[in-house]
Amino acid sequence: MNEGGTSSNITGDYILFLPPRTYNIVATMDGYTPQCQVVAATDYQEYPDINFSLTALAAEKSGTITGSVGGVESAEFSIRQIVDCGPGNVLIEVASVSVADGATSDPITLPAGIYEVVISPAGLETYVLEDGIEVVAGDTLDIVYPPLP
Repeated sequence: MNEGGTSSNITGDYILFLPPRTYNIVATMDGYTPQCQVVAATDYQEYPDINFSLTALAAEKSGTITGSVGGVESAEFSIRQIVDCGPGNVLIEVASVSVADGATSDPITLPAGIYEVVISPAGLETYVLEDGIEVVAGDTLDIVYPPLP
């Protein structure tokens, strides 16, 4: 999977330089429902019609997660979910956060549902939570690395 990213400015404008092929473009923001669109890039050019309208999450339909790290310099937590992105279901990253040793991330608000978690600790092999996690409305879940026995 080729991944890349960019950030938007305060008005939501962004730029992506894409070589020719088909992409799943994902827009995310903490506290909002992620959106996905398929884009067939034909050249390194602007695609002004690729717009997203994110919907704020209702508190009764969302939960939060945090990531905690101990014993390694830092770890990147990638939170992923299978969504319908036009022609079919795809696995997209809906949130990510870097966490330093001994720290806990700020809460990330997500729609209630099932997510895959991929943890990339500095200098160590990537770790995938085998059963994923379930974000439950109204609850906070702390994902700890390394996992407790």
